[in-house]
Amino acid sequence: MFANLIAEKLQKLQLSVATAESVTGGLLAHCLTSIDGASNYFNGGVIAYNNQVKINLLNVQSSTIANHGAVSSFCAREMAVGVKQKFQADVGIACSGIAGSKAVENKAIGLLFFCIIIGNKAYDFEFEMNQNNRKDNIELFTNKILESFHYLLTKLA
Repeated sequence: MFANLIAEKLQKLQLSVATAESVTGGLLAHCLTSIDGASNYFNGGVIAYNNQVKINLLNVQSSTIANHGAVSSFCAREMAVGVKQKFQADVGIACSGIAGSKAVENKAIGLLFFCIIIGNKAYDFEFEMNQNNRKDNIELFTNKILESFHYLLTKLA
């Protein structure tokens, strides 16, 4: 539902978007590109599951990961900046979190950090929502990101 509304708003506002995903594993990009005309607004995406990919492709600082962890608002923000620059997009969206069956970096299962950068304005989000199932958590995370992105675009329109 949100993907259709987002597609309409992106085209109306003539904005392009790029995604950097860790915890959602490409589902966010899949949702955004499942709409006819996606090539009008979707520039590309990176699935950065491994920390070295975050560092090498998205220019996340190794010190950010060392000091705050890959699952952090700091890492999500740097991923969003990196993907926005790499794909020369108007909007960069990035997410990191824990969907699986065990805590990582002493952080709870169901923890989600994401950042949406529109132009020069960054919006940081943190949610904790656990469905006790990896697949359901990934879908829930993706829907939360899409809902938040739609809300921000609505404020612009």
